[in-house]
Amino acid sequence: MFAISIETELAPDEVRSRLARVVGPRVRNASATATFRPLVGRVEAASFRIRRRTARRAMWQSKIEGRYAAAETGTRIELDVPAAAPLIVIIALAIVAVANGDGAILGLLAVVAVIATAAIAYDAGRAVSIVRNAVGARRLQRLWPAAHSERRIA
Repeated sequence: MFAISIETELAPDEVRSRLARVVGPRVRNASATATFRPLVGRVEAASFRIRRRTARRAMWQSKIEGRYAAAETGTRIELDVPAAAPLIVIIALAIVAVANGDGAILGLLAVVAVIATAAIAYDAGRAVSIVRNAVGARRLQRLWPAAHSERRIA
């Protein structure tokens, strides 16, 4: 898991409004509102949970959780981007392959892990980019997990 901090000059109410414009509900059938919104999820008073809208649910999609609150000049938004479950399973299988000394399976799992990591990073990056553009971010910073766990928006 890693975290991203975004700062914008907008007030928290405006941030919520802009996020609501790009985040639509999860729907099973095509609806006029859902097709024009690039993200699926929910936006609440001080938090949101999103993922990118795709034609089909993909196993590499990141479910990003975020919080926002007033800062000195505008709003600070923090995003938590978790590691995808399929990547964790691939890593576990690689550990088993190493323990059994099976080089061929380990090589195959390494290739799959590289492809899955690239897909996860691309998908999460697109979702973060949509949020960043929606709120007119002036600064984006990656936070390391250790520092992120110690300080949270109140």
